[in-house]
Amino acid sequence: MENGNESYTGRVFQQRARRNKRKKQYQEVVENESDDDTDSTSYSIDIVKRNILKKKTSTTTTTNEQVLVDNVVDPDFLGQDNFEEYYSSTEKDNFNEHDNFLSSKDGKSPLYKDAHISVTEAVKFIMNFCNSSNFDKAKVFALMRLIKSLLPIPNQLPITFNQVLKLYGKNPSSMTKFYCNQCLTLTTCKRGEQYCTNSTCIFSNLKLSQRQLTEIITTNIREKLEYVIKKNISFFTGNIDLFPDFDVTSGSRYTFITKGIVHPITLNVFVDGAPLVRSTKSAIWPCFSSIMELPPPIREHYSNILILGLWVSCKKPDVDVFFLDIIKQITDLAENGTSIFVDGNEYQIHVKTLFFVSDLPAKSLFTKTINFNGYFACTNCITEGTLLNKQIIYPYKYNNYQSRNHEDFVTIAAGVEKSNTNAKYHSSVIGIKGLSCLLKLFRYPDDIIHDYMHLICLNHVSTLLKRFTCILTKNDIDGIDSMLSNLHLPHDAHVKYIYSIKSVNDWKAKDSRLFILNVGLPILIQHLPELYSSHFSIYCMAIKILHCPRSFEEIELADTMIHYY
Repeated sequence: MENGNESYTGRVFQQRARRNKRKKQYQEVVENESDDDTDSTSYSIDIVKRNILKKKTSTTTTTNEQVLVDNVVDPDFLGQDNFEEYYSSTEKDNFNEHDNFLSSKDGKSPLYKDAHISVTEAVKFIMNFCNSSNFDKAKVFALMRLIKSLLPIPNQLPITFNQVLKLYGKNPSSMTKFYCNQCLTLTTCKRGEQYCTNSTCIFSNLKLSQRQLTEIITTNIREKLEYVIKKNISFFTGNIDLFPDFDVTSGSRYTFITKGIVHPITLNVFVDGAPLVRSTKSAIWPCFSSIMELPPPIREHYSNILILGLWVSCKKPDVDVFFLDIIKQITDLAENGTSIFVDGNEYQIHVKTLFFVSDLPAKSLFTKTINFNGYFACTNCITEGTLLNKQIIYPYKYNNYQSRNHEDFVTIAAGVEKSNTNAKYHSSVIGIKGLSCLLKLFRYPDDIIHDYMHLICLNHVSTLLKRFTCILTKNDIDGIDSMLSNLHLPHDAHVKYIYSIKSVNDWKAKDSRLFILNVGLPILIQHLPELYSSHFSIYCMAIKILHCPRSFEEIELADTMIHYY
């Protein structure tokens, strides 16, 4: 057996090096706790993504408790830079957004009456001891609660993480709240467990399990914006030539929203859901945002995507609860603006929202409209639809072309919301099921974007191919499959057709996208009858034009072709 340090793996040495580095940095923070923290607002999107992965492995437990492997008292804990990498709010924090514990200005006050040590000094001594002892989060605050119980009453010793942050004049980069799944009432924490506070709920004053809880994490949007702006400041000042001619920033909607604003920051908001834990049937619904003032593809780079909030529950999101704090932050940034300093220059920015993007089920959920397979399901017009073979279809010749508008939509939605309050069965009026809080940020239907991936790539393309396979011979199908499987594509097109067109349901969105935009028409035109191939060519050309238009005339042409199709 090897002796000495040779018996340790490289990972052990790396962990020790990181721990020692954090200890050293922490010592600098606690010795200079009064320093200005205006430069400690940088934020990494990678940290949030790693947090999501951590969440996937931790939600199978009955509580949200996580043991912190690294030290709780490194500078990243006491700062805002990389807060989420080492800490996620748990019941041990007893989080209270109205916690009025003393701030950094009051940290010089005595720990208790006639004490010869200030609160800041006491916390520094305790944190130094915990740091040298490698205590995790649970042990640190258990020790602080023990010390507080031994001190004279009253005393000012903080016993929660948020109180320690406030003592150093800092705030966490995210806020976590727990709600009862049954009544969506904010829970209270008692002895590390969550309890429902609604007296009319069936879970009133009962300890809630993980399946009975909804966890909502809301990030500090201003901090995230500041990080992205500082990192990409060169793209925000000039460089208009980097934007395509028909980018979103060239559209009339963007021009109208940003009119009169010197430094606008315009957000596109995205929402989607994904299963998280199979045993508890819980899912995670992230709310993302991208900044339109960044040119593509920098705009879509993962490090420039903002995470506005997360919904973790076995219950589908309630838009009014999920977006409550997000809308408050965005509204404040829109009305009052904020100043961001970059290289000594001050930029007064105002935040606006441009478009809301989601797939069809999520669109119906968050806008409180009927689902895509129901009556009056169209986003743009008021067409009822017809029942045929247990399916709701919308024959083109029966379209009434009565367009929806925002004002009428809000009026009807408010009436439906009022009538459905306390009603046993919820009704809908022309496809509207209630008043969504998103209408405070977006105009319906102008700002509600159609889902290109689901509408075209995963829906109509597969519908067409299923119809075509019914009229094609076996030799034709084999020939088409052979041509698709033998395609030689550019290095940046990572598509391989491993399924036949008869198994189009197994195709991914990227397969259908390449098919409809590039390879489908030249292949099918060799095998389809003339009537089918000409009809299919109209659809391909219209989608190709709309995918990347080069003029307004092309957009009008594509619209005419869609109507003809």
